[in-house]
Amino acid sequence: MIASLLSSIAVQLNEGGLNYTVFLDAKVQPRGEARDPREYVRSAFGAGVVVDAIETTTGAVVVEAVESSLTFAGSQGMGPSQRTLDSKEFHLLVNQLTDELRKVIDTAQYVLEFRIGEGHPAYPVFWDFGFLFMLPDQVFILIGSSSD
Repeated sequence: MIASLLSSIAVQLNEGGLNYTVFLDAKVQPRGEARDPREYVRSAFGAGVVVDAIETTTGAVVVEAVESSLTFAGSQGMGPSQRTLDSKEFHLLVNQLTDELRKVIDTAQYVLEFRIGEGHPAYPVFWDFGFLFMLPDQVFILIGSSSD
């Protein structure tokens, strides 16, 4: 469900944007014992990924970061289409995504926020987020960024 929502949101933000490209992805992996969380990120996005920072965070931080990133207005000459940002369909998709994220947060044992330094699967310029949710039997990774 989340992957489908991310895809729909990315399509909307990329359509009609000016010097603005959005990358959104989610990965699920089985949870291994005593595995360094950085290994999950590398496994999901490639061996060349270097995680610069990783720290515990809260569900409220996740929701705020995702909402503020996806609704980033940009400036003259770059950003998503104002028509997209104003559309009821777009807001419905963002609300559905945050509802689904809250479900994941509620089942997570803990949540980590991470930053990729090298080997990022996209090219972050305007905003960037990465979250890893440690669930009882799996790891859910959410990543997003925008560039010009």
